[in-house]
Amino acid sequence: MVMIDPPPGTVVPNGVYRHYKGSRYLVIGTVFDATHEKHMVLYHRYSGTHQEDRTPFARTVEDFTSLVGSEGNKVTRRFTPIDVG
Repeated sequence: MVMIDPPPGTVVPNGVYRHYKGSRYLVIGTVFDATHEKHMVLYHRYSGTHQEDRTPFARTVEDFTSLVGSEGNKVTRRFTPIDVG
């Protein structure tokens, strides 16, 4: 299976993403925060086992898909989709 990067600003439900610091996360889905009127990404840590911590996290779609500076001031996506299968 070939992994094709989704367009910037797009989040794939049930997709696995690597955080720029190295951890992997599974996107549960997206929701709308009516109080702040923002679309949010729900996700949890992903290790590929049933033993993983499934504490959910939420970030705005904008934050999830944003670019960040990392080692050596290299600009990269905060979360990059990866192929795990």
